[in-house]
Amino acid sequence: MRKFGTFGIGNGPLSSPFGIGLLSNGDIAVCERTTARVSIFHYQGNFVRHVGVDQLLRPYHLFVDSDDNILVANNTTNPIRGFKADGTLVKNISITGHKGAVGVCMDPEGRIITADYGNSCIFVV
Repeated sequence: MRKFGTFGIGNGPLSSPFGIGLLSNGDIAVCERTTARVSIFHYQGNFVRHVGVDQLLRPYHLFVDSDDNILVANNTTNPIRGFKADGTLVKNISITGHKGAVGVCMDPEGRIITADYGNSCIFVV
């Protein structure tokens, strides 16, 4: 139907996209591993903004909750970072013993669930 994004590091190009999520207005959040950021695109493919620049290290996956908060599996000792859609950092979750978040979601009660690659397990917080 359509394609957007090309290889690169500017405003619009993508570098190693790993995870995607949909905001309530239809915008698309894309987790970029190499550039350590989340890029937001209008549903038609036009670049909107970056989120998490200089606040992420090795993001793998993201989840958009019902309030349009973007939870990012950061694959570090602070495995989950949460941002508002405008880029404001609202959560920085550390989990004792966690060795690398590569997936994240939220259950209906608001508990964050993360896949821990290093420990081969799932954490529910």
